[in-house]
Amino acid sequence: MDRFDVAPIKVSLIDAWVMRGDKPVLKGVNFTSLESGITVILGENGVGKTTLLSALAGLLPLAKGEYGCFESDGNMASMMRIGYILQKQVIFRRSVAANVDYALSASKMVIEDKRRIRDITLEMMGLSHLADKPAHRLSQGEKQKLVIARVLAMQPGILMLDEATNSLDSVAVDSLEKHVQYLAKQGLPVIWVTHNINQARRVADHVMLLQDGQVESFEPAKQFFNKVKG
Repeated sequence: MDRFDVAPIKVSLIDAWVMRGDKPVLKGVNFTSLESGITVILGENGVGKTTLLSALAGLLPLAKGEYGCFESDGNMASMMRIGYILQKQVIFRRSVAANVDYALSASKMVIEDKRRIRDITLEMMGLSHLADKPAHRLSQGEKQKLVIARVLAMQPGILMLDEATNSLDSVAVDSLEKHVQYLAKQGLPVIWVTHNINQARRVADHVMLLQDGQVESFEPAKQFFNKVKG
């Protein structure tokens, strides 16, 4: 299968504090994303997982600390190179293919390259056969894959997902997990926020455990789960 090349980037936080009013949500977080694989951020509801992911995407101001987004050569990268998948889907009322075309509309690529990238991303996410179907008629799982296809069309250097399977049935969850694992194996770094420890067992290469706005641990998944009962 033809595909575009992945050029991974890194994002980092150094002694990062994020406040909500006068209450700290992140408390001195230090983290640099890995060059490959799926990093799962685990933690109970309310510990700051979504805040951490938003901070890693450069979407939140830091009350204290430093944020970085770097190309592999160490130069600063544009935050446009970050692919961020929100919990809530936004689907345009047009065809599946036209949803991806819209994401590419601001690109300076020639039309032939835009079409090639569109077709590659739809194939990557298993949506080629639905290219002409109205996007609002897709299943929830197909819509989530379309959202990811739109992000992939922009050729990000890292993919971030925030509870991306919450509203999906088990079949759709399985399909989406396999597609994201495929992307990770192609060299695209992934950071995936979930509260579901079973999902983390299935997809994680590394696990970060967040508790009360602080990083409790960050280690290879096998090492992490060897210490977890159940």
